[in-house]
Amino acid sequence: MSVPCVSHGGEFEGSAVPQDGAFSPGQHSPNTTGSAGGLKQSHEDSGSMFVASLAIFCTLSPLVSLCCSIQALQKLASQYLKRDWPGIKPDGQITDYRNVYAVWRSYLKGTVQVTQSRINVCDNYKNEISDPAKTVRLYKEQQLNKSIEQLNRIQVELQDSVKDLAKAKKKYFDSEQVAQAVREKADIEAKSKLGLFQSRISLQKANVKLKAKRSDCNSKATHARNDYLLTLAAANAHHDRYYHTDLLHCIQVPHTVMQEFNQQLFMQENPVFHKGQDFQFQPSDCDT
Repeated sequence: MSVPCVSHGGEFEGSAVPQDGAFSPGQHSPNTTGSAGGLKQSHEDSGSMFVASLAIFCTLSPLVSLCCSIQALQKLASQYLKRDWPGIKPDGQITDYRNVYAVWRSYLKGTVQVTQSRINVCDNYKNEISDPAKTVRLYKEQQLNKSIEQLNRIQVELQDSVKDLAKAKKKYFDSEQVAQAVREKADIEAKSKLGLFQSRISLQKANVKLKAKRSDCNSKATHARNDYLLTLAAANAHHDRYYHTDLLHCIQVPHTVMQEFNQQLFMQENPVFHKGQDFQFQPSDCDT
């Protein structure tokens, strides 16, 4: 059977010889002129709906997985294939295949067959990778939990270093304030004159005690300042390591798992990356 094609003028062209009761190119059946126009309009409307639905499907297909897209296309073609068309006989009673309806049904049947074969391929591939994918997912979850625990521990350590920095800063400011007060008091005492009821010896003793206290306060302030500087350097180093090393490591661990799985799957699916058989020694016939 040769299936004719449709010309630009809407007529049918083909190599098949017209049978009795069938219309030839450029002629119309005398009894079906009105119904043919309505049937043609019905075909055009249905075709427009199908094309619009197919356009929507093609637009949304990048957003869904391949298997779901094929299933949607198969469902769409099956719906149009099961549809009853007015004035058209069932498949078992059709004798004339030189019309748009026959080509339309052939196209839909081919679409259903192709999509079903692709769905079978998707199901087989899904069954093949389901167990490895499940194993990788569990391993990824384990690594993610470990990364979260490690990240929480690192954040606690970072918070402790910030608290130590705040304590060292407070101690440094307090020590400097005390030392400054003692220095101001010592300067005032050094400039004061001998009072009416105060001897020179008592004034000298008080001055010696004040100098000793000032020296002790200056020493404590210097020690607090050094501790503050060391704690500040340690906190900055800890802060830099958190953002440049620890945090990036915790983020990259789950991605590394998926990258290794994808690489192994790619090498497994491509035989060119499989190791061939080892070369064997082939002795010569003349070898004794």
